[in-house]
Amino acid sequence: MHGATREVFLSLLILVGLALSCAGRVPRGWLTSRDRTVETCSEHGSDTASLTYLGSGGFLLERDDDAILTAPFFTNPGIGRVVFGLPLRPDVKRIRAGVDAYLQGVEAVDAILAGHSHYDHLLDIPYILEEQVREGTIYGNQTMLHLLAPAVPPDRMEAVNDRACQWIPIGDHGQVMPLESGHAAHFLGIKLFKGKLTEDRKRLPRSAYGWKEGQSYAFLIDLGRDFRVHYQDAASRPPQGFPPDTASGRRVDVAIVTVASFSQTKRYPDEIIKKLNPRHVVLGHWEDFFRDPTKPPKVVRGTKLKNFVKRLEAVLSDDASWTLPKPGVILEFNVCRAGTPPQ
Repeated sequence: MHGATREVFLSLLILVGLALSCAGRVPRGWLTSRDRTVETCSEHGSDTASLTYLGSGGFLLERDDDAILTAPFFTNPGIGRVVFGLPLRPDVKRIRAGVDAYLQGVEAVDAILAGHSHYDHLLDIPYILEEQVREGTIYGNQTMLHLLAPAVPPDRMEAVNDRACQWIPIGDHGQVMPLESGHAAHFLGIKLFKGKLTEDRKRLPRSAYGWKEGQSYAFLIDLGRDFRVHYQDAASRPPQGFPPDTASGRRVDVAIVTVASFSQTKRYPDEIIKKLNPRHVVLGHWEDFFRDPTKPPKVVRGTKLKNFVKRLEAVLSDDASWTLPKPGVILEFNVCRAGTPPQ
């Protein structure tokens, strides 16, 4: 069977499977719907860092004058449009609504991070960079540069393929370390949109199949010397996404993990949580991204959130906690003093 035909055939299998598994409801009491302060240690100064959930893999991290954005996505095309390869275009109305709700006033950031190059991470980027976030470099894989070449100036993009496990200075006091990672299958053990590009495209992809994954990355993020975040935008197989031992001596303050497709790989998020030993875990990419983002969120179809939390809590340290944020929620963290015990 020809490669393209095979991918369409597999897509139809996924469509049938997902159609039979509706988006699920969040268990009562689990969803954090309002802004909150997270206490992670018994002693801390007045310094704080904040994290805003934008939906899907999108987050805004801020501390003092440093700001890092992870690829926001608001278009949320329907599953039929994605699987049948129908034309995908940024939904300007939905993007503008998301920007107005969550990114109002954010015109410049120090970096935008994209862990891989699927449509649900890059489709909205050209519009957001041109119309809203007019300053800031987007870091991602080489495939991302080739995909976005028709729409994003080259001086606003940087590939990290040759910089894995190396610190990249960001802003006045920040730094990020790309970590080679992976991407779980989507459903029924089938993984779509695989592959990479080696040349610039002349135009943006017409359908979801054109947004190839490329090499996936996780990111270790330092906002100052005393606040560390680990970010993943796709579930992965251990030890993918693990930081090197040279960076593992310091406890991670916040680990952002991905719920979507976690059941398609073994020991996620178990092993990454044991490796990072985070003070707090934030669940991301958990809601159905085929659903109108203005409607109340539901758990991404084909995903058993209770099983994810069971895996997480089985390995989470007794002094740690977790949050399932609704899009738009701002979490504020009191930065721990060096050497202070946990809360």
